Amino acid sequence: MTHNEVSVDSVASDKHLRCMAMMDYLPGGQLEKVRRPPSGYLGWITRSEERLIHKIRPEVQFSSHVRGNRVAMDYLMQALLKHSQHAEFAFVVPDSQKKGFEQWSLANPQYGADHPVEIYGRGQVIGPGLDAIAPDIWLNLHGDCDAPLRMRNRRSSCIYPTVTVLHGLSMHNYLYDMFLRTLLTPSYACDTLICTSRSCKEAMTNIFEEVSASFNKQFGTNIGFNGRLDIIPLCVDTDQLKPGDKSALRKQLGIPKDTFLLLFLGYISPVKADLGPLLPMIRRLIKNNPGVKLLFAIAGTGPEGYYNALLRIIHEIGLAKNITLFREISDAKKDNLLRAADILVAPCDSLQESFGLTPIEAMACGLPQVVADWNGYRDTVVEGKTGFLIPTCWGRCDGEHRDTGDMLGWAYDHIVQGQSITLDVATMYERLQNLISHPELRHAMSEHSRARAVAEFSYASVARRYDELWNELAATARNLQLRPRYRAFDEPAYFNCFKHDATKELRDDCVIRKADNDALSITTSLQLVEAMLPGISIFEESLLSQLMETLSSTENASEGVTVGELISMMSDETRSRDTVMRHILFLLKHGKVAI
Repeated sequence: MTHNEVSVDSVASDKHLRCMAMMDYLPGGQLEKVRRPPSGYLGWITRSEERLIHKIRPEVQFSSHVRGNRVAMDYLMQALLKHSQHAEFAFVVPDSQKKGFEQWSLANPQYGADHPVEIYGRGQVIGPGLDAIAPDIWLNLHGDCDAPLRMRNRRSSCIYPTVTVLHGLSMHNYLYDMFLRTLLTPSYACDTLICTSRSCKEAMTNIFEEVSASFNKQFGTNIGFNGRLDIIPLCVDTDQLKPGDKSALRKQLGIPKDTFLLLFLGYISPVKADLGPLLPMIRRLIKNNPGVKLLFAIAGTGPEGYYNALLRIIHEIGLAKNITLFREISDAKKDNLLRAADILVAPCDSLQESFGLTPIEAMACGLPQVVADWNGYRDTVVEGKTGFLIPTCWGRCDGEHRDTGDMLGWAYDHIVQGQSITLDVATMYERLQNLISHPELRHAMSEHSRARAVAEFSYASVARRYDELWNELAATARNLQLRPRYRAFDEPAYFNCFKHDATKELRDDCVIRKADNDALSITTSLQLVEAMLPGISIFEESLLSQLMETLSSTENASEGVTVGELISMMSDETRSRDTVMRHILFLLKHGKVAI
């Protein structure tokens, strides 16, 4: 079933697979606390790009916000924790957050009544390696498809499947930061990239073909991805997201109960969808439906510059009474807007959209969807049944934008390309007018939408498909043979590259002895070092003490011991030669021993 949608029963198994997942946030109900720019390298890149483009074009303003992929990851992890029948989970988390995750696990026994969630700090994985943890599946929700391959190939002596859920694929730096690295990293038939839609799978296939063909032609290589591309959609909590009392909800939101409410929900930015072309259509709907109190609600996060410009134009063209904006809304308010609305309007024209979570959230709430026939939307919205797909048009015009992403940032590329993607607004008007005029059609679409959401995109439905996939991949992995391991180009060889910086090298034949000075204690020295990396154990205090005791023994005290002898005495199957050498050098650095 290579490169196919997982839709049939796979290998049956009563065995619980040990599924490891990299996590940096607590699943369920924590999203409002993490609505911030991404951290680490990607966050730095994002902020740097925004500062650069603002210098070049001060009138353009961007703002970093958590996008739909964060919400999607949260939904999916909750689904798997609650409904997986074949997996028991272990989280690999930042060491500084380990205690918080352990407290969460104890406070949420519903996520692991039979098989409690295990919590590991990342330092624990780096230390003894993955063999000590022995995962059956490595689940990567973050979309960086090269990372789990590298981790397994470097830290494990056995083959286990890696499963990576893909999100937006269009950022220019992904081509060399992620996709090229994936092609250069050994992969197996048990590895898969989860494409959330047919369009996502086709895009991923095209990207791999483009990158590998270009690289192979230029360097005479034969790189490629040996794993699979499987299709499993994202999910929503259909128990939480469901139709509600529109009158009560509208009163709570400050919206008149007799309003006919159209809703756009998402990232308010031309990076996601330019709402400008919709404004004349809204004005026309208002004019041609004088007996309808029509209101278009625009809700979500987004850059302040675009928000202010949109608000100003709405006032200038006389739509202030018929268009209302909700900015920086909470998750609870988002859910209430979906329940309170009559129709979802989603004119997405973004290259980043690989699935589109909002249409299935709307489905769960029984809301007809009038959306762009674009990317993953055409997999979720059923034309004429749950809503309408509005035709789009695009043409080849990207030749001048091969390196603008590096100079002006990813947002520039996406805005420019988005402006070349056309939505058939005339058809959208006709579909909306049809729904406004025919309440029985809205009711039928509402019923079909709710039924489809529960059947195809509920937590239980999607978790079942992951269970089927995991069993199949685990069976495949058992029949694979481990390839010889070679040092990869991106594994740093610090000493080989920079050994000339030091005056001399500590070699195996160097003799060291206990120093006679007033150096700080080992414990104090460790406190200073580890204060920079809270929660991560950098050195073994017990090993440092053993080294000092060995050097203090009667026969060694005066003449000392060679480094090679110390390494031979202290290294074993749990302690590598490098580990012992690092500890000897630590003692030398802090004045506890002398050459």
